Amino acid sequence: MKRFLINVWSIIFITSIFCINTEILFAIEKIECGKIDNYKQWISLKSSVNGLNDNFFSATGNIFLSVDGAGSHSSQYKVKIYKPDNAAKVRKAFLMATSTGNTLHKITNSDLYIEGKSFTWTSQVNGTMQNYNARADVTSIIKPIVDDRTKGNIEISVREKDSKVIEGVALAVIFDNSQQFFERSIFLIFGAQKMSGDSFSIKLKNKYDDQTSYANMGLGISFSFQGPKNVQYSIIEVNGKRLSSAAGGHDDGSSGNGALITVGGIGDSINNPPNPNYTSENYRYDDELYSLLPFLKENDTLISVYTKNPSNDDNIFFAYFDLPPAHEEIFAKYVDHTTLPDINNNTFPEIASLLINSSNGENFVYIKDTETNEIINKISFLDDNWTPVSISYIEDINNNNFPEISVLGINKTSQQTRVQIKDSKTGKIVNNISFPSN
Repeated sequence: MKRFLINVWSIIFITSIFCINTEILFAIEKIECGKIDNYKQWISLKSSVNGLNDNFFSATGNIFLSVDGAGSHSSQYKVKIYKPDNAAKVRKAFLMATSTGNTLHKITNSDLYIEGKSFTWTSQVNGTMQNYNARADVTSIIKPIVDDRTKGNIEISVREKDSKVIEGVALAVIFDNSQQFFERSIFLIFGAQKMSGDSFSIKLKNKYDDQTSYANMGLGISFSFQGPKNVQYSIIEVNGKRLSSAAGGHDDGSSGNGALITVGGIGDSINNPPNPNYTSENYRYDDELYSLLPFLKENDTLISVYTKNPSNDDNIFFAYFDLPPAHEEIFAKYVDHTTLPDINNNTFPEIASLLINSSNGENFVYIKDTETNEIINKISFLDDNWTPVSISYIEDINNNNFPEISVLGINKTSQQTRVQIKDSKTGKIVNNISFPSN
């Protein structure tokens, strides 16, 4: 079984800070080893020589993230992609791999093939266990395979030239999903966390809203085994509170060097570990997929993550965040509300509130799910020349299977009455119906 540590590489402590902007786009300023590069995304990433310091993807929109891990002592195995909807299209696909601990093996372009095709590694860093962690953009291979497939799990073949020197892979695929009502903010981060203690943070530009229905994080860890009399584990803390004392294991591989890998994602649960302070011999006690909601409170402005590997034998090479977009703090005057039929396919009706922004006079409608309290959509109506009076919904009239919302307003100058009808899904105008003033 696994192994003893021959040498501990020196890793410089890092702190990574991500600033989620209130707008729906992102802009990153990356500071690395004295060099500043500007990106069209939004997060500022302060990095050092090592750690999870490579935020290689970040975006907000109607997007969906699929993540899975796999490893095997066989040279061929499968890794999965979950396609959320028939119409979803691949925006980006990234493959990460780690070489086996204590082998000093640097991963080459001929070490791995997916769907029988070769690709080029775009980034490679020293791992924590005398190994290497590598990352590649494999969109050109994955997109033609997945785009025309139907909703559900899709298996992708992986072939290793020598399974003894590769622990396994993590596959992250981002979809553009036009059928997804709500927006998500997704961040993918690559590197190697320091075993003696390392941290990274997401700094929220706006205060956390405790009505949020999800905030998830996942980790990728290699060269970790959990079994009787041999428990190798990492502890995870969020905002100073213990999230897990049992991260690690070989959930997505098998016992023994060359297949020791776990990645939070497909088939995993956010409901474990049941006891964050317990270190278990059961490698499925912690799936490395976590909900951050219990660790966030109203008005928080920071998500701080700390990791430590007391057993000195885990390689944390990947982390991701799947979060709701940060929303601008709005002070608004209530006008009216109505209920809508279920539009996000969870069988519960929605509620639409007609509001006036107190700072800029914008007339808008918030649509929220009555079960989760999640904001499904925000739609502007009329303009500030109109005073909104009431809101109602109309059965679908533009044949896209979603109801319309109508807002009645009175012109502030002419006293003319207008009903503006918009699609509840797209927010596009369906019709404007005007009536003469008295």
